[in-house]
Amino acid sequence: YFRRDVRFPQAVTRRPAELPSLEQALRAASTGGGESGRDELAAFDGKFVGRDALFYDLEAAARLQKVVVLAGPGGTGKTELAKAFARWWRDTGGVEHPQMVFWHSFEPGVAAFGLDGVLSAIGRGLYGEQFSLLEDPGERRKVILRALTEHRMLLVWDNFESVRSMPDPGRATPPLDEAGCAELREFLEALAGGKTSVLVTSRTTEDWLGQVRRIEVDGLAPHEATEYADLLLAPFPATRERREPRAFGDLMRWLDGHPLSMRLVLPHLADVTAEVLLTGLEGTTPLAGNDVPGGTRMSSLAASVAYSYAHLSDAARRLLPAVSLFHGVADADVLGIFSQVPEVPERFANATTDEWVAALDAAARVGLLARLGSNMYQVHPALPGFLAATWQADEAAYPAARAAALGALLTAHASLGRWFQNQIDSGDAGFAFAVIAREHRTLGSLLGHALDDGRWDEAQAILEPLNDFWDARGLGVESDAWADRVRSATESVTGGPPAPDTPAGALWLFATSSQANREWRVGHLDRAEKTYRNILVTLQAMSSSAAPQAYTAVTYHQLGVVAQLRGDLGGAEEWYRRSLALLEELGDRPGLARSYHQLGRVAQDRGDLGGAEEWYRRSLALKEELGNRPGMALTYAQLGLLAGERRQPAEALTWAVKCVALFAEIPHPMTGTGPRDLVRLSAELGLDALARTWREVTGNELPGAVRDFVTEVIRLSEEEGDGQDGCRGRGGGTGSRQGAGAPVRAEGSGRG
Repeated sequence: YFRRDVRFPQAVTRRPAELPSLEQALRAASTGGGESGRDELAAFDGKFVGRDALFYDLEAAARLQKVVVLAGPGGTGKTELAKAFARWWRDTGGVEHPQMVFWHSFEPGVAAFGLDGVLSAIGRGLYGEQFSLLEDPGERRKVILRALTEHRMLLVWDNFESVRSMPDPGRATPPLDEAGCAELREFLEALAGGKTSVLVTSRTTEDWLGQVRRIEVDGLAPHEATEYADLLLAPFPATRERREPRAFGDLMRWLDGHPLSMRLVLPHLADVTAEVLLTGLEGTTPLAGNDVPGGTRMSSLAASVAYSYAHLSDAARRLLPAVSLFHGVADADVLGIFSQVPEVPERFANATTDEWVAALDAAARVGLLARLGSNMYQVHPALPGFLAATWQADEAAYPAARAAALGALLTAHASLGRWFQNQIDSGDAGFAFAVIAREHRTLGSLLGHALDDGRWDEAQAILEPLNDFWDARGLGVESDAWADRVRSATESVTGGPPAPDTPAGALWLFATSSQANREWRVGHLDRAEKTYRNILVTLQAMSSSAAPQAYTAVTYHQLGVVAQLRGDLGGAEEWYRRSLALLEELGDRPGLARSYHQLGRVAQDRGDLGGAEEWYRRSLALKEELGNRPGMALTYAQLGLLAGERRQPAEALTWAVKCVALFAEIPHPMTGTGPRDLVRLSAELGLDALARTWREVTGNELPGAVRDFVTEVIRLSEEEGDGQDGCRGRGGGTGSRQGAGAPVRAEGSGRG
């Protein structure tokens, strides 16, 4: 069925046949392990106290009214309360399964705030990658709505004010239009009679959502504030005596249980008395726009931030406003590059990475930031507004200075994006993806800025690694939405694509072909072929040049992939040979390696095992010469499958070991079928054969991690009665470039 699009219009089933049952999907997910090991519900700084009364209200409201809006100003702890409540339900049976808690943040930097993105995340969480096989948006919604209605789950929508009521001033993500808002509202209304609860955090009451339960998030109760103070001051034993005078009680009343204000202010007791602190705070002028009469928590917060900020050195205060350009996480390494960009404003110019680390560390010491490691720092949502206002007060030409700084930050992140891509292409994607996961909101915001300003080269440098990240995380809705934004930005008013030999054309080609690659990977072959043929028509309208020839070779290759997936081996071979002819003219050795690999696949599918091996070894020779570890891994795996077809299990095991041993991690996403084959052959030949082959191939003893992986998967497979489960590899080709700087990638249909 994967070889062509198949339709059964008369068939009626309770759910799409491609999806497993919810119970099967959750059982498979629970044995497959998490993708990153990072708990997005973890408390900020690992600290959370109190909120007993709010928990009681939330418990009742979530069960009875189903949709609850937690409303309150920035810094009152809405997000931390939502996280804690989600942890509580996850860990104590509030939901039917621990994986039935779904966190979705509406922070600026994504392509759009629409319902499809929310449903895609839920679908992946419930059904895995098979959810992407559902092509029709209406069917996807029915599947998810049915699951949410019939099962007890919890959805948490954080920072919801960005959707409509308080859109991002920088328009990193445009606010949702009326139709999109209506979809979200109707979705929540449909959940009202089911078993799933939805928790929404916002700085406003979101009246447009209609009749939902609203709970105001205020400061901590007095006894909770005391408990939180104990926790915050535990690292500072010298503050114990300074908590005894009456002035400390006055200070606590002034802070009024505001969690962020307490976190910012109380650690200063290590250096000064409560009287000095209170005097300084009462004398601090609130920021413009935050001057709320009566000493409310908003004015308290502004004063608290300003007080901590005032304790920084002049150098740190000069640099820190640049943090207001980031979304969620600031990166000192990127800021070091940013300061060397010629157009950067003078106040940030020529600062070194070490100077940025010193400034950000100082801000972390006074509670304005939180260290994350690797020179990255978490930014509290209340801080960017303060820093921007401070910068505006200091800078007469603030709009121009901010625009220049944003442009310099775009240049810096484009440089970072190229480094990401080098890491990903070399097979060391783990660290790159970990950084992208923390910075993808900022990267998305800057990508939108680049598209708005026509900075096509920089847009592509950011888009390429983001595209790999979205593919690895299964974020098809997000990647498709960005592809639409790229086309909208680059195409003419009549919808015509830009010339391929221009930066705009290169970006258009990359986004469009990447979308087609996603389409064939999920079985939408007709749509993928149509997209590739449209690209080919555009390329053939161009005059001959090296760049269009490279793009044309890639498109020929991808049309071969689609033909091969349909079982049209003659058509596939014709497309591959047309690609091969152009690649030989261009001297594109990575491209030649990919074509050799696919021609080997065609020969293998025809039963010509000798011809297949010849092609594989020609590819392999090029990949080894180029040091292309992902490509080598996939060809090793393919040669192993070939040996298996020849009933040579010992040779097949040798190839599987060569494949897996290229990377320290097992299963590594770049090793295709290698880990699965290693398990199958070890079960057939025995663990002693595996250990012996590992020594022969690598010269080292079998690593414990590999032995543990193999034995555990064999055990699980025996329990399930299926020797193929539990070992998932990432399919497709190598993902390498088609020549230096070329934006379009060829992918293979290898069995990995």
